[in-house]
Amino acid sequence: MMSKIRYMEPEQTRSSFKHIVIWAMAAVFYLYEVALRVAPAGLTDQLMQHFNITSTGLGFLVGAYYWSYVLMQLPCGLILDKFGPQKVISLSALVCGAGTILFCQADTLVPAIFGRILVGVGSACAFIAALKVATDWFSPSRFALIAGLTNMMGTFGGNFAGSPLSYLSEHYGWVNIFTIMGLSGFFIALLAYLIIEDKPSKSFNNFHNFKHILIMLSMNKQIWLAGIIGGILYLPLTAFAELWGVPFLTR
Repeated sequence: MMSKIRYMEPEQTRSSFKHIVIWAMAAVFYLYEVALRVAPAGLTDQLMQHFNITSTGLGFLVGAYYWSYVLMQLPCGLILDKFGPQKVISLSALVCGAGTILFCQADTLVPAIFGRILVGVGSACAFIAALKVATDWFSPSRFALIAGLTNMMGTFGGNFAGSPLSYLSEHYGWVNIFTIMGLSGFFIALLAYLIIEDKPSKSFNNFHNFKHILIMLSMNKQIWLAGIIGGILYLPLTAFAELWGVPFLTR
């Protein structure tokens, strides 16, 4: 009797590998975004000295990232559906890179704040874009695994923004390291444009129904409940640990 084991055809194997590479590119951008987000936490003294600001000013400077990051969450899904992960990730990486260079090359607070706002804009779609790639190229049964792996990549980015980044900044200067990180954004943008492919789909017209969809979602109790619980769990990490965690534990 013939074995019931099914082997993947060569074309299927290549296709699956290609999809993994596409997701990996999106996940690398998420890693990069998290590193940019968390990076100031280990450089509080250097930033306060460079910009001649107090801890209040530092909180205002670093918090500027979240102004644009939060505001961009609503349109991010629509933008991804309209333009696809390839264009969105490429442009987002460019914006992150430009914002990072503006931030580290600034001598005064205002342009530095504007740079962090740009980083927030570029970072907003990173995680959603990686999940969009997962839904486009992988079966629903793999979605949880891909989402977990994406979060793992983000954790690597956060880890790099800890001790390794502090070490490099002490030896080579934080401005030089941030400049390299900014230029890395341009390189990631190029790779994303060359590697990521958008799944062919029907023309997108949800922009016309955005108001109706938003009203329906706002009336869903489960959406509110999940959002409130998720916000409560995530708020301490975002508001405290990502900026003041290192100074709190080392002083």
